[in-house]
Amino acid sequence: MFDAAFVSDVHLSTDAPARTAAFVTFLRRLQTRKLYILGDLFDFWVGSDHARLFHKSGLFDALARLKNGGADIFILPGNRDFLISNTAPHIFPAQILPETHTINSPYGRTLLLHGDQLLLNDVEYTVFRFCSRRKALRLLYLSLPFQLRLAIARIMRQQSKSAVKRKRFKNPRILQFSHSALSSLLRQGFGCVICGHIHTTSKFRFRVGNNALHIYVLGQWTQNGGDFLTLNRGKLVFHTFRP
Repeated sequence: MFDAAFVSDVHLSTDAPARTAAFVTFLRRLQTRKLYILGDLFDFWVGSDHARLFHKSGLFDALARLKNGGADIFILPGNRDFLISNTAPHIFPAQILPETHTINSPYGRTLLLHGDQLLLNDVEYTVFRFCSRRKALRLLYLSLPFQLRLAIARIMRQQSKSAVKRKRFKNPRILQFSHSALSSLLRQGFGCVICGHIHTTSKFRFRVGNNALHIYVLGQWTQNGGDFLTLNRGKLVFHTFRP
């Protein structure tokens, strides 16, 4: 039994049923007191009515079973599914958290977030992120018919994939966590960050003088499973799940 488990970037989609099945299996086998899903649980999310596309997948049953077994489940919004914040509370057997959340770990104050907030070098995305989070724009989008919202989300997903490829080719540094963002977290007194977004599992330290920020990054899931992080007996440890 773990004290806490962390996953990110599962990117569930009706176009990838094997990935959904792998994650459902993970939920059924997981034994933890707390589960934190750090954004992009879904490849995209267009509102509360999106849930009906996953009713037969076993996802909500698996989450409910884990919760009924005594686990507390927390979901943070990501860059793909940030509209989860606008989802009706009864949809998920979990607590929807704000975009950032603080816990304690062996490194002291620990920040949980999806991770896209740390890519300040990507000015194009930073501007898009600011605009897309505006309340008025959210409400306008959510007022559209379901099928239109789906179509818009799929188009934007493809455009985003193309943009990432272009940026990676042009300047890979754009897609890395910015030093200014990490320095800011140190100044705020954080000793650790747990996040996802960049789709590669890694652990590293960012130093400014004698101060160090311990950073744990969770990778993307596939139909073959994925990595997760656990907090247990005062230690943070990566694991790999295979269905």
